[in-house]
Amino acid sequence: MAASALGTIIVRRLGVPVLASRLEIPTRRDLDARLIGGAVLFGVGWSLAGLCLGPALTAVTFGP
Repeated sequence: MAASALGTIIVRRLGVPVLASRLEIPTRRDLDARLIGGAVLFGVGWSLAGLCLGPALTAVTFGP
């Protein structure tokens, strides 16, 4: 999060992105049931399996 926050601060001060034609920073700050539910499922899955979704699917497909 620190690296992302630092990058956001730098880009906002520059006003022009390095690798894009225009600067697009999200403005929505609302929370809804889908967002909270997804975060809960992700956290529970990670705490039970010790893996996030990408490596977990790879482990299930190819074995440990």
